[in-house]
Amino acid sequence: FIPNLTIGIPKDIGEFRAMLRMSADYPAPFAIRYPRSGEEGPIKTFDIGKFDILHSSMSGIIVFAAGERCISLANRVLKRAQNDGIDFTIVNARFLKPLDEEMLSAVKERYVVTLEDNMLAGGLGDAIARFYRNGGKEVYNFGYRDAFIPHGTPSSLASEYGLNENEILSLIRSLHARG
Repeated sequence: FIPNLTIGIPKDIGEFRAMLRMSADYPAPFAIRYPRSGEEGPIKTFDIGKFDILHSSMSGIIVFAAGERCISLANRVLKRAQNDGIDFTIVNARFLKPLDEEMLSAVKERYVVTLEDNMLAGGLGDAIARFYRNGGKEVYNFGYRDAFIPHGTPSSLASEYGLNENEILSLIRSLHARG
């Protein structure tokens, strides 16, 4: 990583615009991943490095999703899980660096799942797994393996690399069954 680099992963155009405004006066490098779906959203203020809880649950399972595609994926999995009577918390992990260590320290859930439209090595899941290394949490990461990713549609690549509803839902069901 580049020292003092901030990496933002906005969930929609509104968050992108807010991060862009933040970066204009920021005294260090600030990278922002552009949300390709182009969905609008409100421009809200938030602190750099802070995550946002989008759906709260007392289930013992928390999903950290980075970016618009993974948040959409988490919401689709949640709807299907709720049909089975299963619920989980969804967090918009809008910064890869810095991590929201305050929120991560406050997590009560035993099972932590990360979703990222990105390489797992050096990504959000890797960082969260390192954070919980000795914390008694079970961390499961979904993203792209460390390989050159060929060209293709985002949905076909995500499906090929395991970042799909069925695999994530299968894990959520198994974690729920374990209690």
